[in-house]
Amino acid sequence: MRLQDAARRRFLKLQQDQREMELRRLEDEIERKIQMRDQEIAATAEDLEIRHLELESQKRLYEKDLTGNQDSVAKEIRKDADAHRQKVALEEHMFRNLLETSQMEGRRTQRVRACGTWGPGAQSCPSENTHLQVFHLFCLPQFLGAAGLCVYGLLTGLASLI
Repeated sequence: MRLQDAARRRFLKLQQDQREMELRRLEDEIERKIQMRDQEIAATAEDLEIRHLELESQKRLYEKDLTGNQDSVAKEIRKDADAHRQKVALEEHMFRNLLETSQMEGRRTQRVRACGTWGPGAQSCPSENTHLQVFHLFCLPQFLGAAGLCVYGLLTGLASLI
């Protein structure tokens, strides 16, 4: 009996030792998996931080490009606006000159009509009138362009009515 008790104790002790070894092996495996998981988390966090920095860098680059594009568009708009203002100012100046010329021509026509005859300087008046007609036919269209000629035509028509 003692022998059986001793054998049973050794058997139980052996089973207990095997269970303890299995527990240590499982604990070691769990610890190894925890370490691997921690390493994976650290690597993922590092990758995310790098990706975040890359995105921030890209964002700054895009903002810089956008600002540059906005500046160039603003410069182009200002340039177009300046050109338009200059064109309008030139057209206004040409219109004023044209209006003055038309008024002077109307006054000359009135003077000629008022005189009724050319008088002693009969040779000079037709000559001036001829020069003015040549100017109106050949020089003025090139100088004024289509829009200016329309305005000029209206003014000349008004002057001839006076």
